[in-house]
Order: sequence, then C-alpha cells, then structure tokens
Amino acid sequence: MNIEQQSEENILEKRTVDILKILIKLSSDIDKIKNDINQIKSNMNISNKIPTIFDKVDRQCEEKFVLEMLNTLTMSSDIKLLKSIYLIEDLPSSIKYNNNDFLYWNGNDWIKNDSYFFKILLSKITQKYHSVNVFKNFESTISKLINNQNYINKIGTKTYMTQFKKKLKVLLE
Repeated sequence: MNIEQQSEENILEKRTVDILKILIKLSSDIDKIKNDINQIKSNMNISNKIPTIFDKVDRQCEEKFVLEMLNTLTMSSDIKLLKSIYLIEDLPSSIKYNNNDFLYWNGNDWIKNDSYFFKILLSKITQKYHSVNVFKNFESTISKLINNQNYINKIGTKTYMTQFKKKLKVLLE
C-alpha cells in the first residue's frame, strides 16, 4: 500500500467516524423528540379531562350539604361549597393559583385572572344556595329564609369578591 492509498483510507475512516458521530447525535435527538411528543400527548389527554368552569354538567352536591353550608352564612362555607363543585380529588382542577394569578381552564387554555372568572364562581355558589333556600326548607323559620337570601345577595358585591379572592388564594396555594 502506498502513502497515497493510506491517506485516502485515513480520510475515509475519519469521515466514517464523523458520520457515525452525527448519526448517534441524530438518534439521540430523535429520542428526545419522541419523548417530547409523548409528553405533549399525555398533557393533551390530561387537558381533555380537566373540567371547565363553564361546564353545563354541574357536579351534584347533596341538598343537605348545600343547606348546611348556607346555614352557616360564612365565606368559609362558601369556599367549601366551591371546593365540592370544582376541586374533586380524582379530577384535575379547573382552577389554580400560580405566580400571583388565578387561572382557570376554558377548555383550550389556561386563562389569567379576570373578573368574569370570579363572577362565574360566585354565580355557581349563589345558584346552589338559591336551589335550597326555598320555602319548603324553612317553613317554620321564615326569618332564616330571609337572612339566607340577604347573605346570598351579598355574595355578588365587590367587598365580598375581594375577601373571596384572598380565601381562594390560600386554598389553591
């Protein structure tokens, strides 16, 4: 073998090694991309399971529980009721608190804190309370029915919403 042939073989061998290194790197990159794709698919599956705060299918709370929460006339009970509607242990939450922002799942994306979000949450609470604050539940104590109604009416005020945000933040942190 002459020097020229050896040089060509060395060059060929070097290029082959370089190509193998590139192939190994590409293979590693492909594996990373596959993992990323699997993670995205997994996240999509989770996202499809997250209920939205707009869901028409309302989680059923027992009337007895809703009455119990209403009868206390406290924001803590309102938060418990909200928990029973939206924060179910086996399901991902449709509400979260992250980096000083409340977020809610709208079915496609996480939306940052806005007043519409809180109006919906408070509306769900008042709907539940209105469903049980009826004459048949308070026939003997009409004054309790009226007190409950006054409390329900306060739930929509700005003062209430401000305090509610603080309590919800503590719950979600």
